[in-house]
Amino acid sequence: MFQRLRGTRDFYPEEMAARNKVFKIIRETAERYGFVEIVSPAIESFDLIAKKSGEDIREEIYAFEDKGGRTICLIPEFTPSVSRMIANRQKELGKPLKWFSIPRHWRYERPQSGRLREFYQLNVDIFGSKSPKADTEVLSVGISIMLNLGLKDFLFHISNREFLHGLLQEYNVSGIHEAFRIIDKREKIPEEEFIESLLNCGIKNYDEILDVLDSVNIDNIENFKGRNKMMDRSIDNLLDISRYLDYYG
Repeated sequence: MFQRLRGTRDFYPEEMAARNKVFKIIRETAERYGFVEIVSPAIESFDLIAKKSGEDIREEIYAFEDKGGRTICLIPEFTPSVSRMIANRQKELGKPLKWFSIPRHWRYERPQSGRLREFYQLNVDIFGSKSPKADTEVLSVGISIMLNLGLKDFLFHISNREFLHGLLQEYNVSGIHEAFRIIDKREKIPEEEFIESLLNCGIKNYDEILDVLDSVNIDNIENFKGRNKMMDRSIDNLLDISRYLDYYG
């Protein structure tokens, strides 16, 4: 008897019905905010994925050579695909773009509770607007979806990559791109492996950096202003988003 592959799941009729109900609520909510759905292929060129995440991503995804000798992969995330879609029709597309998608993704990681190798992920994006109001609208969609699903006890973690970028520069970290990749994996790998990866990346003051990331929140983030322009810019952005969320309730 054959068994399903590790890290995947089957959807029997009752589970499929529940999934369809969730997806229906997601779609109706996003469309109510004026977002339109898009879909991309399940496979992409490995070069496209590596351009964003680096060559080392090969160890974390399903990549293989097809019959034409091209290295392709099952998409591990949606950002490279949607970036390619916009670039291919940049002159035709009006801005801002309000797109959403619920694609299936694959990552070659150790399966654990809540983290399978095959999974769906909701993406809600506004392209062509740098206004904090756009970020607030995306968050509002997420909040509305949770409420419409009947969920009341939930927490949103809001971040700004520039804050981390500026913080890493403050500690003279040279491999910014690699540092991003490692820190993104913090909750996915054992603590010892995480620390070892930071040290191998040349991040000697990792404990101080992690202390900042663990302690910063919307109530104390202004205390971190004045370190560098990049961090200041990100802090202003996060504070603006917080104010808009308070204003719109």
